[in-house]
Amino acid sequence: MPDDVRGAGFDLEHFLPYQLNRLVGLLNAGYQRKLHRRKMTLNHWRVLAALQAREPLMAGELARVAVVDQTTLSRLLVRMEENGLVRRATRPDDARFLEVTLTERGREEFQQVRAIALREYERLFSGLPQDDVERLSALVGTVIRHLEQG
Repeated sequence: MPDDVRGAGFDLEHFLPYQLNRLVGLLNAGYQRKLHRRKMTLNHWRVLAALQAREPLMAGELARVAVVDQTTLSRLLVRMEENGLVRRATRPDDARFLEVTLTERGREEFQQVRAIALREYERLFSGLPQDDVERLSALVGTVIRHLEQG
């Protein structure tokens, strides 16, 4: 940990957790506005993307992968099912577990929103050399794995 974090010279602007939080806020701001026009939220996008990548998912695992609080996810899945985007069903072998999958409409919505996400990604990182973006992605991935391992 840098010395200035522990001492009186604490510099918030160079404190990595603060920088990462600001980065995520900046990354999400424009995308949120575009999603709002489609009557969607970032949580909708995260659920669609997680299911597209790994379906079927149990509700608990979906909450972890989509980075959505379990209670929020439960309410969100009800709305998404009512809108025909997902299907929820108990597992045939164990009714205690809720399995979530995308519907055909959910897959179509994912493709449309994915196009918006990719354009936003390109806009945000267009000024950085590709090597820097790849290095940043690798470093963030390493930190995430480290934190998940406890």
